[in-house]
Amino acid sequence: MIIIKFKPDHLTKIQLQKNQEHFYNWLNPESYTHLSGFTVIVDNRIVFIGGINKVHQSRYIAWSLLSYDCGKYLPAILKKVKRYFIENCIGYRIECTCDCNFSQAHRMAELLGFSCEAERMRSYEIDGRDAKLYAMIVGECNG
Repeated sequence: MIIIKFKPDHLTKIQLQKNQEHFYNWLNPESYTHLSGFTVIVDNRIVFIGGINKVHQSRYIAWSLLSYDCGKYLPAILKKVKRYFIENCIGYRIECTCDCNFSQAHRMAELLGFSCEAERMRSYEIDGRDAKLYAMIVGECNG
C-alpha cells in the first residue's frame, strides 16, 4: 500500500464503488484543483482518494471516493485518516455527509469518530439524493 499526495487526475483513474458511480458525471479534474488530500494505491491501482476542504479557518468538509474493492484495505486506510485528522486538525470542526441509503458510508463515518447532526437533509446531494450530516471536533472524544 502506497500513500501519495492527491492530484486531480487521480479522479479519472479510480474505479468507483457502485454507490459512488454517479460521481463520474461530475469528476472533471480541472474543476477539482483546489482539493487537498491523499491517494492510496495498491498493486498500481487507486483504491481510495480522500481529504478535507477548508470552509473557513476552523471548519472543514471531509470527502472520499472508494474503489469497488476498497473494503479489504479499509482498516488501514481508516487508521491513516484518523492519524491525519489528529496530526493536522486538532480543534477543527470537520463535517461529512453520507447518502441516507448507503449504510456502509454511515459505518465508515462512525468508525472515524463522526457523530450524526442531521438525520436527513432532503435533496442535498448533487443528484438529488438525501444525505445525513455527520460532524466532529477533532480531539473531542472522536474515536
